[in-house]
Amino acid sequence: MKCQLCGKKEAEFECIDCGRLICKDCAIFCEFKERGYCVQKLGDIVVYECKGIFCKRCADFTLVHRCYECNVQFCNAILDTLIYECDKCLNKICPDCKEYHISHCDVVFDREKALDRLYKNIHKDNENK
Repeated sequence: MKCQLCGKKEAEFECIDCGRLICKDCAIFCEFKERGYCVQKLGDIVVYECKGIFCKRCADFTLVHRCYECNVQFCNAILDTLIYECDKCLNKICPDCKEYHISHCDVVFDREKALDRLYKNIHKDNENK
C-alpha cells in the first residue's frame, strides 16, 4: 500500500496519532523509539508501550510533553489515558504530581493570551512558507 501522506513510496509504518499508513520518509520517531518503549515512571505505571512513530502532519504538534511539576516526559500515545490536564492552568500533570498540583495550583488560564500566542505562531509559520 502507498504512503497515505505523500502517495509515492510504500507504507511501512502507522502513525500512532492519526492512524495513517506512512513511508519511512514521512515518519518521525519520538525520542523513546530507540528504547522500543517508554520507560518514564508515571504513578504506578513504570513501562508503557510506545511505537513512537508519527506522520509529519501529526508531528507539527508537540511529540513529547513534560509534567508541569516534576518534568517527567511522556509522549502523545498516553496523553488521553494517564495524564491529567489541570482545569485551572491547563498544564499537563503526571499521576505522581496530580494531587499536589490540584491543591497548590493558583494559576488561571488566560484565554486571550493563549489565543494571541497561537495567532503569532500561525502568522510566523505562514511567513516561513
